[in-house]
Amino acid sequence: MARSLWPREHGVYVEVSLPLLTGLVVSPSLSGAFVSMAVVMALLIHEPLLVLTGGRGRRKKAEWDAPARARLRVLTIGTLAAGSAGFLLASQAARLGIFAMLSCGLVSLFIALRYTSKTLLGELLVAMTFSLAFLPLTLTEGESNVNSWVVVGIWTAVFWLQTLNVHAVKSRDRILTHLSLAAATTLLVLAALGAARTYPVLVALGGPALVTLGIIASRTGPKGLRRVGWLFACADVTALLLIVWGWPH
Repeated sequence: MARSLWPREHGVYVEVSLPLLTGLVVSPSLSGAFVSMAVVMALLIHEPLLVLTGGRGRRKKAEWDAPARARLRVLTIGTLAAGSAGFLLASQAARLGIFAMLSCGLVSLFIALRYTSKTLLGELLVAMTFSLAFLPLTLTEGESNVNSWVVVGIWTAVFWLQTLNVHAVKSRDRILTHLSLAAATTLLVLAALGAARTYPVLVALGGPALVTLGIIASRTGPKGLRRVGWLFACADVTALLLIVWGWPH
């Protein structure tokens, strides 16, 4: 595949992969595997679609029109095929999870196509969409699905916190920095409560919160964004391991 048609936002690879990996580990299924493939291919659709609609500029559209169209056709067919297979094999509860994810994803797509520049709202909605991808993999009929929703909340909170913090680092905006500080402190308190009240999945919030507090304390600037990205990735992998460890078996 052409390098220029891969998603440019490296953080999105973490956002799409970790909720899916979490779901596949704690609740492996054939329908979940198909849904996961559909989600990944849907992510890869974004860049060629953005190129074709002029979101990357006229020059890029002219240079990459044919490859982008070919990529878009293949990925669209693959997404529809894998998504249909996952939907047909899924339980009724899991299908509701698919609808929730699709609804959020369509709003995200609209914002991405409507605005050529990235918006904070759009990035937050994308993060929520990928977090919701955990639902189709774990929702089951006739059982309490509270834990599935809690994990979706965990991934959403973690990704939102990191998105806010990245924007704060890039812009040096004091309001965003204070919001990041308040959010990280809140997540750290929730992690402590989870440990104290034996609700172990909440402990997963602790790592990303501590990393964010460290970034704020060190007054990291735009030149340190690569380091910030790697720190967040490591914290998120730790969160995944803690969720798997705390998931009821």
